[in-house]
Amino acid sequence: LSSLAPARAAQGSEMLGRSFMYPMTNLASPSAKKMVRGTGVYVEDEDGRVLLEGLSGLWCTSLGWGHPEVIEAARAQMSELSYYHCYARTNDQVERLTERLAALAKMEGG
Repeated sequence: LSSLAPARAAQGSEMLGRSFMYPMTNLASPSAKKMVRGTGVYVEDEDGRVLLEGLSGLWCTSLGWGHPEVIEAARAQMSELSYYHCYARTNDQVERLTERLAALAKMEGG
């Protein structure tokens, strides 16, 4: 496998487009644009084109990039418990968010 690494690096996202089907793949042209950085609400692709990020992700929300408060909150949470599902389990963040949402919705118990 290590002998394939230079070829993969040289072919970049074109090779990935042939070997991995990204969500929303255009089957007539199955390559994916490589995003290289994000700042605030914008992302930049490998060609230097800056785009407003409006999609977010299936299991996450787009909070922007490079915001010091978000970085610190993520760092603090990742040092404690980076992620844990809530299938018949709970954690402090799930409970805090539930209480906050219930209060915002003016639900009983919140």
